[in-house]
Amino acid sequence: MALNHEQLEWVPRLTEAGFQKVPVPRGLWRSLSRDYQRVRPRMVQESCIQSVINCQEVQVEAGESFLRNVQRTYMMELAAEVLEEVREVLRPLAEAWSGVLLEHTSTYGVRRYTNHSWLVAHLDRLGTHVVSTIINLGQEVEEDWVLYIKDHQGNTHQVVLAPGEMVWYESARLVHGRMQHMRGSYYDNMFLHYRPRGLWYTGQYQIGVRPWHGAPLTVEQIRKSQENMKP
Repeated sequence: MALNHEQLEWVPRLTEAGFQKVPVPRGLWRSLSRDYQRVRPRMVQESCIQSVINCQEVQVEAGESFLRNVQRTYMMELAAEVLEEVREVLRPLAEAWSGVLLEHTSTYGVRRYTNHSWLVAHLDRLGTHVVSTIINLGQEVEEDWVLYIKDHQGNTHQVVLAPGEMVWYESARLVHGRMQHMRGSYYDNMFLHYRPRGLWYTGQYQIGVRPWHGAPLTVEQIRKSQENMKP
């Protein structure tokens, strides 16, 4: 919670609303769908990500309580050529949406969330997860599993994704999460993360520590540092 309050003060606002839901580009969706079907039988358990995903629960036995890990998420690995296609297609779109030149930093997933999963409201990593996208590849749910996200004014919005849809969002600045338990068999997402090229913070934010000695960056400073860069 401290991170949610402190970090956003250092992250400049890049877009008007901070998030936008769009369809996955048609050609890319064909490639993703095909490989997603191939890897679904090959998923493996994901290690517990404490404090973000509810992969622990309190158990009571013989009058004593203790924490036990509960398996709620699984991972599927898409083919290298498909992942490369995703990066090549989406980076120019991320730059067009955010208005700054970007560097791809990571791809997660496909991650499968299972029944009763939830995600705490959080901000992503300051150094690497600044502009992000969530791609919905498949789901079998009893009710919509809502992504809650606060805009730049602090107003809360609800984003519902269907397979073939994705959402761009300023992930290091806008608090987001899925705080209601997922009801259903599975919910499969893929994530891509970017940071601005040129002038940006190094390392991740530490609570109570300034990320550098100067004032918070502005979008004008970032764009000026990118003036002589090639797209």
